[in-house]
Order: sequence, then C-alpha cells, then structure tokens
Amino acid sequence: MILLQGLLAEGLYIAYLLLDSSFAFKSNMQNHITLYALAFLPYLVAYHYIRKYRKSANQTHEARSILLTGIVVFGLLFRITLLPTHRSTSDDYYRYLWEGKVLMHGHNPYAMSPNDTSLSYLRDSTIWNHVTFKNYTSNYQPGGQVVFAMAYAIGGESMYGLKIVYLLCDALLFLVLIRLLRKRNLPDYYLLIYAWLPLPLFEYYVNAHLDIAALPFFVLAILFAAENKYWRSAVVFSVSLLIKSYAIFALPFLIKRLSLKQKFGYVALAATLAVLAYLPFLNEQRSVLETLTKYLRNWEFNGSVYKLAVLVFQDSMRARLVCTSLFIVLGIVIFFKGKDFLKSIYWTYFLVIIFGTTVYPWYLGWLAVLHPFGELTAVTSLFFAINLSNFTPFGDVWVEHEWAIILEYLTVFCFLAYDGWQIYKKRNK
Repeated sequence: MILLQGLLAEGLYIAYLLLDSSFAFKSNMQNHITLYALAFLPYLVAYHYIRKYRKSANQTHEARSILLTGIVVFGLLFRITLLPTHRSTSDDYYRYLWEGKVLMHGHNPYAMSPNDTSLSYLRDSTIWNHVTFKNYTSNYQPGGQVVFAMAYAIGGESMYGLKIVYLLCDALLFLVLIRLLRKRNLPDYYLLIYAWLPLPLFEYYVNAHLDIAALPFFVLAILFAAENKYWRSAVVFSVSLLIKSYAIFALPFLIKRLSLKQKFGYVALAATLAVLAYLPFLNEQRSVLETLTKYLRNWEFNGSVYKLAVLVFQDSMRARLVCTSLFIVLGIVIFFKGKDFLKSIYWTYFLVIIFGTTVYPWYLGWLAVLHPFGELTAVTSLFFAINLSNFTPFGDVWVEHEWAIILEYLTVFCFLAYDGWQIYKKRNK
C-alpha cells in the first residue's frame, strides 16, 4: 500500500517537473494549485494506512524498519525530483540569492538596498531584475544571511544552491524527527506525516522558502529540552531563531520545567548568541531591524480572525491589538493547563496561524514538523485548504479573494469543532 501511494505521489511530482517552465510564471502557478491538491490524495491514503497499521498486531521489527526505510527513501526522492523546478506562486528566492551575492561580495544587506547605486556592478538579469521591494534593505535575520551566502557559494545565481542546502536540512530534520518520535514512544514511521506532506515539498523545493533551514534546529531544541539537555537546546534554539524569528513562540514551553536560575541562563545564552550574530551587521546608515519592523507592523495576508476583526472594528491596528490579546490569553491558558509541553507547542503554533495577520503557506511548515505529535484534523485540513490562498498571486493584480478566505477557514473551523467533540468524548470515557 505504501509503495503504491509513494509511486503515485512521485508520478505527480514528475508531472509537475515536466510541466515546469522558467518563463511561464502563470502556467507554473496553475500547475502548482492543481498538482498540490492532487498530491493530497496519495498522501491521505498513506496517512490513513500508517495510523491503521499502528493498531495491527503484525508489527515485527523488520516490517517496521522496511516501512520506515520506504518512507525516508520516497520522502527524499520527492524532494530531489522537484530540485530543478522554478518558482510558482512566489519569487522570494530571488531576494535570497541577491542578498547572498551582496554578502559574498563584502557588502552589508542591512545597510544597502538592491537599488543602492554602489551595488550597480552586481546587477544582472538573472537575479536583480526579479527582486521585489528594491528600495528596502533586508528583513531576514543573520542566520538567514548565512544560508543565502552558502547557497550563492554553492550554486551561484541558480536556485540549486538554496535547494541543496534545504535538502541537507531536511535530511537532518528526518533524523531528528525519528529520534523525537521514539523518545515520545510514537512509531518512527509517523515521519510520513511530515515527510510526504505536499506543503513543504511545494513551498521549500519549488518556491525555495527559507523556513526549512530553521526547522531542524527548532525540532532539535525541542528534542534536547525533552532530554533535559537545556544548554544544547538553548544553542540550537538560537540558531533556529536567527534563521527565522517564528521559533520564538516555543520559548516559554522550552524553559517551563526549569528552575528560575536555569530559565535565566537559557534565555541569556540564546539572547547573547543572537546579539553576537547581529554585531557584524551593525551600521551607521540604517537599523538592522528597520525593514523587519515595517513588515511586522504593516503587512497582512490571508488572516482569519484578523480579517474578521478588521471587518468588525474597521481599523487594522485595533484588529491587530484584539488578535494579539486573544493569542496571549489563550497562550497563557495552554501554558498553565497543558500537561504535555510538546502538544502545548503544537497548539500554540496553531493559534499563531489562527490569530496571525499574515499567513503564507510556507509559514505552516512550523506546524507541519509538530503535526506527528498532535494530529489535529483541523490542521490537516489547513494544510490542504491553504492552497486557496494561491489564487491571490494567480491574478493579474494582487487582490485577496474573500470567497477563498471564507472557504479556507470555514473548512478549518468545522474540522476544529469536530476535533473538539472527539477530545470531549475521549475525556468523558
């Protein structure tokens, strides 16, 4: 069964590769939306199979090893198949490569925007012409800059450098997830829940988004915390945070069981490493956080509760305040009521998405790596329904479609109600 579903999924990714075009951006978008949806069919069948397999009595060690090996091999094969593809619904990786190029030539991407005349000798038709927001300096953290520089050093102006780095990160992530699953007394073949999920495949190996570089360190921080190796956890947590700031929401749970002295040490170590990473980029021209601050304050896309709050209050800042307040209140409830720190982190990242002002598909990668430990049906439905947000860049003008947002989140909240009912019944038993 697993072999059949793996072959079906691989056939779809080969089809996407054959249809891929470096020039027909709109055609790539159409293929992305269609094949992303189709890829969920073999994924869901395989997902159902491994959950059913867990309850079967024929689980010999050899059979489990064969199953896990097949899952890992297909997971890596899917990623390798998509390595040669070009952008589909996002062009962010041009910015990544540009900043890697700038850094490799000895310039500071936090001080100079792509339009800076002193960088004109670096401009080219392959990267610079496609870079967006050319008047803005970088909004990516120093860890991200290291990834960009490594990618440019490996692949130059092609996207292969980025994707090779990502493939290495995913291979590490597979190993860490297997170890964490075993630590939690869960079947290691639950790796399939992440490894075969279409979302990271399309967002990290087609659109080449940065988040995957942070995720192995994020999960490793959780693993080290579960093993009471807190100083190691603090170090790898800071690495994850320096690549993508989304890691910050896990911090309260990583230090929850520590003494006050240990809490202070963990935070101090992570903060010190973060500050040290920024020091080489400090400059007199601009703040290193200038563009990131503008992004967090002004950008919005595909929110759920946030969109509803804007509709009610007719004011975006008030809506942001309401969503932030609700997130903090519910986060505190999870922090004090949650008995399982890993599931608490899972629920918290789900709240980040529900109350977020900006919810791009690649942000869900942070939830995807936690999904084998939570398995909410609402989250699975979100991984599928987020595809509706891709109709926004598909149009000639960047306009969010109300029907797409309503359908996307109506699906999620209906399944969330179902999850709540199942949890209620289980507790009553």
